[in-house]
Amino acid sequence: MNSLPTFSAPTDGRLTGDMLAAFDDVGVIILRGFIDPAACAALREHTLALVERDAPDTPASYFSTKSNVQLTDDYFEKSAAKIS
Repeated sequence: MNSLPTFSAPTDGRLTGDMLAAFDDVGVIILRGFIDPAACAALREHTLALVERDAPDTPASYFSTKSNVQLTDDYFEKSAAKIS
């Protein structure tokens, strides 16, 4: 597997031409030092708390590319009236 394009985060916040070209080519770039690790950890904790708090009570839906039957077809059929 090829490694992902990695750059130092630009100090002015603007992506360089090389960064943009790498993103266009691969679809993702890594910017080292873009965000403080402590701020990133705090954001991750907050996000996980939101997901836990707001997790739906209904079952998750799973789609398959191997069959036309979805694991929660019944849920979809019965929940149509809940859409506003």
